[in-house]
Amino acid sequence: MAQYHLSHRAILRLEGEGPIAFVQDILTADIASLAPGQMRQSCLLSPQGRILVEMTIYIPPQSGPHESLYIACDASQSDELMKKLKLYRLRRKITITSCEDIALIASDAPLTTEQSAIIASAPDTRAPSAGYHTLLKHDALASLTIDDISAYHSARMANAIPEGPDELIPNRALMLEAGLDLFEAVDFKKGCYIGQEVTARTRYRGLVKRRLVPVIGTNISSGAAIMAAEKEVGTILTSAPWHDEMIGLASIRLAAIHDALEGKTLEADGTALQLAIPQHLTPLPKAEAK
Repeated sequence: MAQYHLSHRAILRLEGEGPIAFVQDILTADIASLAPGQMRQSCLLSPQGRILVEMTIYIPPQSGPHESLYIACDASQSDELMKKLKLYRLRRKITITSCEDIALIASDAPLTTEQSAIIASAPDTRAPSAGYHTLLKHDALASLTIDDISAYHSARMANAIPEGPDELIPNRALMLEAGLDLFEAVDFKKGCYIGQEVTARTRYRGLVKRRLVPVIGTNISSGAAIMAAEKEVGTILTSAPWHDEMIGLASIRLAAIHDALEGKTLEADGTALQLAIPQHLTPLPKAEAK
C-alpha cells in the first residue's frame, strides 16, 4: 500500500462552541453536512471571489460538550489562514491552534496502524482513485513506510486536483476555473459566504474562460507558457514525473482546450503536449464564441 506524508500541509485545529457553524459561514464548501469520518476541500475567498487559501476540512469523532474540526492547508499559508480565522472569529468561543504534533497521511487504503494514534480518517472522494486521508499523531510516523511524495503529486495532477498557492494563485485563481465545483469544494445552495456573490455570478452567467487540466509531455517545466499556433493560451503551473514522461497541471483557455480535443496542437518548451482530462472533469464547459 502506498503511503505519503503530506509534510507540505500544515494542520490547524478549531475547537469550542460552534466551529463547524463558524467555518460554514465563511468558507465555500458545505461543511455543516459533513459527518465524523468525512473530509471536504474548501477555500477562503476574497470579497472579490478570488481564492486566498485552499484547504481540506476533516471532522473527527466528537465527544464532550465542544465541537472540533481540523484544517490542512499549504504550510506557507498557515499563518495567514490563522490570522484570517481569528479576524472573522470575533467573540466566538473558539480556539484556533497550530498542530505541529499531527501529521497528514495520504494512502491507497485505510491505515492499519494503531487506532489510538489516528485522530481522523476519511475517504478522499474527489476522484475514484484518490484513496484516503488520515490525521495521525506525529510520533506514529515511525511505524509507517513512507513513499516518495512525487508519486502523490503526479497522481493528484492526473486527477486534476489542485492544491496550494502554486496551482491556486492567491488573489487570482477562481473556484470554477480551477474546477473546484466538481469536488464539492463550493456549494451553491448553502447561502452566503465570503466571495459568494462573484462565485455564483460566474456560474450562472457562464463566465468560465479557463480550466485547470492535466497535460503530459516529454519535457514539461513549471511556469512554461503553453502555445497554440504561436499564440500563448495557458501556463503549466506545476509538474512531476509520470511514468517515462512528465505530467503537469496547466491553466488553459477553454477555447484552446476544445481546439486541442479536435486535433490542434498544444506545445510548451518546444514539446508537444497531450491533454489527459480525467472522466470526472467531463463534460467541459463550453468555450466563448469566437
